[in-house]
Amino acid sequence: MAGTKRAAGDAITSHGATISHHHAVGIDHGADDREVGDLGVAVLRAVKATVDPVGILNPGKLLPPEP
Repeated sequence: MAGTKRAAGDAITSHGATISHHHAVGIDHGADDREVGDLGVAVLRAVKATVDPVGILNPGKLLPPEP
């Protein structure tokens, strides 16, 4: 995310709110531990591993890189 959009997103999440919505997916609004927490990211990783074991569905778009 660039500049103003990043600042707005940071301001929103710093107050405990979320920017998740039906448009909030993909590169700019992927799952983030600030939004869904470590457990939420782990759950999404498990679901993705189950339904997309080869990793061909939008790779790198929803989840942050593995640590």
